Amino acid sequence: MSVRKGTHKRQLPSGLTAYCSDEGKVIFKEALEQGHMGVYFKMAENFLTQSELAYCGLSSLVMAYNTLKDPDIAAGWWDEDMLHCYINLDAVRGNGITFGQLLYLAERIGLSVEGYSTHKMSDDCFRSIIRSATSTDDKVVIVNYHRGCLGQSGGGHVVPLGGYSASRDMVLVMDVARFKYPPHWVPIPSMKKAIDTVDGSTSEPHLACDWLLSNVVTVWSLL
Repeated sequence: MSVRKGTHKRQLPSGLTAYCSDEGKVIFKEALEQGHMGVYFKMAENFLTQSELAYCGLSSLVMAYNTLKDPDIAAGWWDEDMLHCYINLDAVRGNGITFGQLLYLAERIGLSVEGYSTHKMSDDCFRSIIRSATSTDDKVVIVNYHRGCLGQSGGGHVVPLGGYSASRDMVLVMDVARFKYPPHWVPIPSMKKAIDTVDGSTSEPHLACDWLLSNVVTVWSLL
C-alpha cells in the first residue's frame, strides 16, 4: 500500500464518535433497533481498505458493488484494480477521481445510480434520503465530503455510509482509509456541511459532476 509516514491512525476529532467505542456501540444498537442499519451487515462482510491514497472513490465503489451484487449473477469479489478497463488507474493514483467519474463507473459496472446535489438541499431533505436508503439492504449511500470540515486531516474524501441513528441523528461513516481513521458516527448537520464545503481546487461544492450535479449518490442492486 502506498501510504506515507504520518497517515496512520489519527485520533478522531471532538464531535465524532468511534464505532468501536462504548458510546459507538450504544449508538449502533439504537440504530439497529430503529431499523436503519439495513445494509450494514452485508457491507461489513465486504469492508475494503483503499490500497492507494487517492483510491477512496474506487474503493467505496467496489465495496458497494461487492455488497449489492447477486452472487448467482455476478460471481467473485472485486477490487479497485479490476476497474482498469474503464479508467486510467495511473491517473487516479495521482489525482483521484471526480464524483462524476464515480457515477460513470458505477453505471459501467452495472449498478443503478441516483445522484443528489445537497448544496441547495435542506438538512431535513438530506436526512430523509439517508433514512430511506438505510432502511433497506439493497442500497448503499456514497458521499463526497471535505475532511477538514469535520476537524480531520486531509481534503476531499469519498466513503460509503453504513447506517443511521434516528435518535442521535448521526450517520455511520465506513471510512475506506482505515489506516487513518476508524469507522465513526458523524452528526447529520456536520456531514451535510462537510459535503457542501467548497473545493479549493474547483471553487465549487463537492459535486464534481457535469451531468447529474451530485455529491451524494445512492447505488442499488444490479441492472
